[in-house]
Amino acid sequence: MQMNWYVVYTKSKCEKKVVASFERKGVKTFCPMNYKKVKSFGRSKTIVDPIFKSYVFLKMTEQDVSLIKHVDDVINILYWKGKPAIIEEEEIEAIKEFAFTYGKIELQKINVNLGEPLSVIDEPFYSIEGKLLALKNKTIKLFLPSLGYMMIAKIEEDNNIFGREAISLVKNSFSRS
Repeated sequence: MQMNWYVVYTKSKCEKKVVASFERKGVKTFCPMNYKKVKSFGRSKTIVDPIFKSYVFLKMTEQDVSLIKHVDDVINILYWKGKPAIIEEEEIEAIKEFAFTYGKIELQKINVNLGEPLSVIDEPFYSIEGKLLALKNKTIKLFLPSLGYMMIAKIEEDNNIFGREAISLVKNSFSRS
């Protein structure tokens, strides 16, 4: 049986509970987290929040999709054209790498027709034809057409990956595919 990645929509702020519930059932889960450093009253602390609010990614067979409705705090599975939406393995791997590499990630909704090549209008950026990453100034973007989102992160100057090194990183990440 073929295993695919699906997305479930959870109740607000219940992503971690849903992940724990599915892991107890033996389902592989993924919930990318955003780590933000916040200064308050002279102290800094790290806040951990899901990047995709109320979304949890699950890897399961199509027959196991019926398990979803029996888990507390799950509202429903995401659908595309009347069927459960399948997220490509490459997009999941790209999200994992992006979330691991960058902090302070923001999401932006995009309109995507999966039958057409991805393009951004009126915005000069570095891109790789037919791939997901773009680089502009000190901002790196990851296009996720099957989710209809774009992940955006600012490249910090002290990360030492801006410029040629960042472009090299972008090129190398797609030479593996």
